[in-house]
Amino acid sequence: MPQSFVSLIHGVRRLYRLHPNRQWMEHFRAYLLTHGAASVSCFNWSGGILQGLRGIDAARYAATLLEDYQRASHEGASLSIVSKSLGGLIAEKALELLRDDVHVSVFLRVGVPDARTALRLPNVSRVVNVTSLNDQIFRLGQRVVPYFVNTRPSDGETATESVQLRSLTHYALTEYALLHNDTVPDTTTYDLYWRLLNPTVIGL
Repeated sequence: MPQSFVSLIHGVRRLYRLHPNRQWMEHFRAYLLTHGAASVSCFNWSGGILQGLRGIDAARYAATLLEDYQRASHEGASLSIVSKSLGGLIAEKALELLRDDVHVSVFLRVGVPDARTALRLPNVSRVVNVTSLNDQIFRLGQRVVPYFVNTRPSDGETATESVQLRSLTHYALTEYALLHNDTVPDTTTYDLYWRLLNPTVIGL
């Protein structure tokens, strides 16, 4: 299996907490390294909705992504991104800033409240959206996000692939959760995400 570098970025903080849920990134990082990822970085941003949408965090993340990409290229590895919720929009803005400088193999967007079927990211090979029918925050966010993203079609778009789960909440989507009642062949959420990052993985 080719070497892979993975960058993780979390979502917004919950209304009753001062800080966003970043703990899942450390858990998933440990899983990825155990299963063969060459390097996994975790990007921490403010978690604030307004600051995130203004692009401040996207510029910081772009600098981190560029460093990760240069390291991956030096070692002959690919770079992929796993983003949660609003972190997916911040990652998208960062990739737009790096349009000519970085290439991403897989951009995995987990619980990102965005119904677009294509993104204007010619520097990304695959965009995969993972959502859940039981994600209340996703449905709420879908009403707001279109006001902050470019929905006009253009050349150089990357079509999105979709995986829809049934029962997981927004929070559980990035936890190590069992998928017994879903249609995907994977045992847990982390198995699913690892397979999506590495389509050649069989028999997890």
